[in-house]
Amino acid sequence: MTVATEEGTWFLKVDTVVMLEFAPQLPADLGAYVRFLSHEDAETIGADAALNLTWRQLGDRLLRWEDFARSHPQLKEIDSEVKPHILNLADLFLFGTDNTQTYDQESLIKPDLIAAWRDS
Repeated sequence: MTVATEEGTWFLKVDTVVMLEFAPQLPADLGAYVRFLSHEDAETIGADAALNLTWRQLGDRLLRWEDFARSHPQLKEIDSEVKPHILNLADLFLFGTDNTQTYDQESLIKPDLIAAWRDS
C-alpha cells in the first residue's frame, strides 16, 4: 500500500509497482491482472473532477479493460474489480465529469468525443 492524496483527502492506494514483484509467483491469470493493472495505473484517469486523458485515450483504455475481461473469464476479480471499473470508464466516456463535459452549447456532443466513439 501507498498513500495518495486528491483534493486535500489522504487515502490508501494499492502500490502496483510493489505487487509486480510477486506476479511471477501468482497463478497465471492473477499475475496477468497484476501486470495489466500496474500498466494501467501508470497513467491516471483524472483528478479534481477532470479527465487527464483525451477522449480517444479514454476510449482506448475502456477497450483494453473489456479485452482483458474477455480474455481472462476465470479470474475471480473480473466480477468484483474489473467489471465495476469497466462500468466506471464507460460512465466517464458517455457522461464526462464536472470539469470535462461531453457537450457544449455550440456543437452539443463534442466533436473529439464523437471521433473517439467512431474510432473505438
